[in-house]
Amino acid sequence: MHSRTRLFTLLFVAAAALGCAGCSATSGTSSLGTATSANCMAPPSAPIADKPVIAVLDGITTDEHNVSIIEKRISAMHMILNAGFDMKARLLLDTIGSGIGDADLAANTQLEGGGPNALLLQANVACKISGSMNALAALDHRSAAGPVDVLAALETLAGHLNGLSHRQVDVVLLSSLLNGTRELDLANSTILAQNPSGLLARLAREGLLVSCAGWNVYVVGAGESASGSVSDVKFIELKAFWTDFFQRCGGRLVLFDSELTHFPIGPTSSEPSRADLSVSRRVTGDGQTEIVIRLESSVLFASGKNNLAANDSPALRSLLSLLTVTYPVGPIRVVGFTDSVPINMTGGNLLLSKERATAVGRWLVARGVAATRIRTLSMGPADPIADNGTPAGRAQNRRVEVSVTLPRGAS
Repeated sequence: MHSRTRLFTLLFVAAAALGCAGCSATSGTSSLGTATSANCMAPPSAPIADKPVIAVLDGITTDEHNVSIIEKRISAMHMILNAGFDMKARLLLDTIGSGIGDADLAANTQLEGGGPNALLLQANVACKISGSMNALAALDHRSAAGPVDVLAALETLAGHLNGLSHRQVDVVLLSSLLNGTRELDLANSTILAQNPSGLLARLAREGLLVSCAGWNVYVVGAGESASGSVSDVKFIELKAFWTDFFQRCGGRLVLFDSELTHFPIGPTSSEPSRADLSVSRRVTGDGQTEIVIRLESSVLFASGKNNLAANDSPALRSLLSLLTVTYPVGPIRVVGFTDSVPINMTGGNLLLSKERATAVGRWLVARGVAATRIRTLSMGPADPIADNGTPAGRAQNRRVEVSVTLPRGAS
C-alpha cells in the first residue's frame, strides 16, 4: 500500500477510535437539520492565498439510492480527501438540488492539520476526515424526490468561490447530471438529442450560464441511476452537452464517468475510460434521421498523417460499438475534413481528408462492419464548423464525421 494511502487509512480509523477528539459541534447548522460543522471543521478566519480549492457537490436523488452508487461516492470522497491533504486545499462540500433553503455549506474547511504536537495534529486531521465523511453521509440521506437543479447549485458555488483567493479549483459533481434545471430534463432523449450549442444559447438567453472560469470539473456517477446506466449513445450525448457547457462558461470537463479512479487529473491527462466523441442527430432532406458521430483528428491521427495513430483507441472502440451494437443497420458515410491551412503535400488538404476517411473506413471493415454499408468522402477545408482564424477553431475543423442513416421509423 502506498505510504500516503496507508497514513490516510490509519487517520480515518483513528477518527472513529477517538470519537473525533476535539470535534465538539458549534452552533452553526444548515437546513439539513443537524450540526454540520465542528471546531476542527471551522474555516480559516481569512482566505489562504495561493492554496487550491476542492468543491464537492452531492446531487443525490431518490432514483440514485443504490448501494453501488453510494459506495462509489464514498470511495471518491476518500480519494479527494487523500489528495486534498497533500495539496493543503480548501474543501467546500454542498448539495445539488432543491430543498436546502439557505446558502450554508455542509463543510467548509482547510485540509491541513493543526496542533502543538504530532498527536494533536493527527487527531485534527482525523477529525476533519470524519467530519467531511459525516457531512457527505448527511447529504446522501437528504435526497430530493425529483430532478435536481444543477445550474442553481453551480451558481451558488460560484458565489462561494468569489470570496476565496485560489490558484486552482477542482469541482467534483457527485451526480448523474441528467438534469440541468427542472425545465432542462436531459433524461429526455428528445431534448438531449438537440445540438448542444442550441441548448446553451437558450440557457444564455435565460441567464442560466454561470461563470466557471478556471474550474476543472469531474462528474462522478455520470448517467447512472438505481435502474441502471443510460445507453452508450445517450451517455455520449450527455457528455457532449456538459463538455460544451463547461467550456462555454470558462472551465473544462476533465472526467465524466461512473466513478473516480484517480484525483486530481492534470491538464494534459486524458479521461481514463470514455472516448472523446460527440454524437448528434439530424433530419435529412427526405425526412430520414441520421446519427452523426464526430471525432477530432487529433484523437485519431498524428499531425499531417493519414495512418491511424492507434488501432485500439477508446475513440475507435466507441465508434465501433455504436455502429455494430447501437446502430447495426443502415448506410454509413465516413467524411474527412481539414482546416484551411494549406498542406505541403501532393493532393493537399483534399487528399489528406480522403486518406483519413479511408483509413477509418478500412478499420471498421476489418472489425466486422460490412463494406457494403460504408461510403467514404473527402471535404478538405470545406464546411468548417469553427473559425479557421484561431488555433482552437482549426482544431475543431480537423475532424472525421461518421454518419449512419437510420431505417424509417427507427429512433
